[in-house]
Amino acid sequence: MRKEFEHELKQLEVSFIDMSRMAYYSLEDAISAFKKQNIELAKSIILSDQEINQQEIDIELTCARLLALQQPVVTDLRLVISIMKACSDLERIGDHAASIAKSVVKLEHHQSYDKIEAEIVAMADLVLDMLKRLVAAFQNRDEKEARAISLIDSEVDSYMKAISKLNLTEMQANQDMILVGTQYRSIARHLARIADYTTNVCERIVYIQTGHLVEFD
Repeated sequence: MRKEFEHELKQLEVSFIDMSRMAYYSLEDAISAFKKQNIELAKSIILSDQEINQQEIDIELTCARLLALQQPVVTDLRLVISIMKACSDLERIGDHAASIAKSVVKLEHHQSYDKIEAEIVAMADLVLDMLKRLVAAFQNRDEKEARAISLIDSEVDSYMKAISKLNLTEMQANQDMILVGTQYRSIARHLARIADYTTNVCERIVYIQTGHLVEFD
């Protein structure tokens, strides 16, 4: 019975890591679509979001079954509970990546504003790096790295404030920019939320390793 449980637990970890990578690639593609104004890529991201949603359902069902039918020791219990909670964060990351892709589609045929887009790209690259490092941190159970990743969230918030200010100034000076500016603001907001959800998963990594519930600001 224990060997069967350990096998299922290992498969659960693999499924979660796969979902983490799916979320990462979805965001990576969304950022690429924004940089290159690749509308077809953006549309494919929107369609593929259902795959991440289904992965969340599958993982939650597996977690529920393990908790109901097995009697996991404390460390395994922490892992199962953390994966159950963290997969919801990954699903939301996928949703936000799809929302960024929707904004890319709406920006088609509209004038771009290089200064603002450069700031958004810098912010996006930072968030993408957070997510990439998160996947490795979970695989390696690296509490120290999880804490380091969480610290980047404040830098992401600084980008959000700078972009909002720059965007508002441009919209006030140019009424024709309002539609574009609205989408820029939306993209930056989605990136900030992705950073928040990434930080949530970092909290779960710390809990898995230490048994302590932490909340990173």
